Amino acid sequence: MMKKIIFGFCLLSTIFVFSQEEPKAEVEEKKDYGKVFGGFESNAQWYLNDKKMGTVHPEDPVRSNSYLFVNYNYKNWTAGVQVEAYESNALLNYNPKYNETNIGTYFLNYKNEMLDITAGYFYEQFGSGLLLRSWEDRALGINNAIRGGKINFRPTDYLNFTAL
Repeated sequence: MMKKIIFGFCLLSTIFVFSQEEPKAEVEEKKDYGKVFGGFESNAQWYLNDKKMGTVHPEDPVRSNSYLFVNYNYKNWTAGVQVEAYESNALLNYNPKYNETNIGTYFLNYKNEMLDITAGYFYEQFGSGLLLRSWEDRALGINNAIRGGKINFRPTDYLNFTAL
């Protein structure tokens, strides 16, 4: 009896799966306008006085570092920009030049199976990073992105040429 119930359930579940499919003549092709994606990060601190240690908070005790990056992708093309805001001042122990809202990085990229071309800011690492490593760590205030161009050519799965 149990085998008949399981067999009947399997038979009915496949009918339901195929019943959801639309005929191809009725399916309308949607236009591809690309994708927009990105993110927002904000690190803020409120500095207080500490009488035991003798520290006094700065004149403006609330400080913030904020980062907004927006990317647009259409087929093989991707463009992106990162805006950095240090309002009204950057967190303590950051470079005092960080005090406004500006464009931090931007790039334009074309990528297919054999070619990857980037102009603007980009990050690169060769091997374990001993020879070259560019990276970003916002919490530490480090962003050593490379500004310029990068071409990565892959004629086969086993051969890769990179030019910076």
